Amino acid sequence: MITNSSLSDSQWAQANLPIKDGGLGIRNVSDLALPAFIASSVGTGRLQEELLSECQIPPDPRLAHATSCWESRFGPAPVGLPATRQATWVAPVTEASKLGITTKLTTTRDKAIFLAAQAPNSGAWMNALPIASCGLKLDNEAIRIAVALRLGLSICLPHACRCGVAVDAFGSHAFVCKKSPGVSARHAAINDIIARGFSSAGCRQPGNHRGY
Repeated sequence: MITNSSLSDSQWAQANLPIKDGGLGIRNVSDLALPAFIASSVGTGRLQEELLSECQIPPDPRLAHATSCWESRFGPAPVGLPATRQATWVAPVTEASKLGITTKLTTTRDKAIFLAAQAPNSGAWMNALPIASCGLKLDNEAIRIAVALRLGLSICLPHACRCGVAVDAFGSHAFVCKKSPGVSARHAAINDIIARGFSSAGCRQPGNHRGY
């Protein structure tokens, strides 16, 4: 409903991945419940033993059952200090999900989108604080398009661009169209960033004998 698009099973699975792995960070509770319980139980095991040192309490059968379930899917369980960290138990779950998504990608475009979503800093916009005064607050339409591009969703209806090129439902032509209203704005923004960088470095304008 937020993106005004239909998501396939693979796209839902990608949305459930962490941001650094190409998702939206909307984690699936069923994927985190088991790792969270095991890591919490193992991490507090020594404290539990100290608190209950005078009690004759057998090992928690629920922890053994949970660990057995995890091992049946992902292999030998972690031991030592890594076993106390939830991330250690979650990592194989995430990798299995990524593998499942990859096997369902049939077109070159879908594979390229998934790889691009995993590129460093591709999801930085989701980690930025929405501070309007710093220009970091995205409007609803910008978020819709950003999510759609990340998951490979349809953005618009197929139509003919004013430059004469046929635009598909994914709207990728807008990135290269010379008549797109956003091209000039993006170029101006990039030029402004470069100019500010030179100014901060103390460089002069071209033509000045002390300039660059």
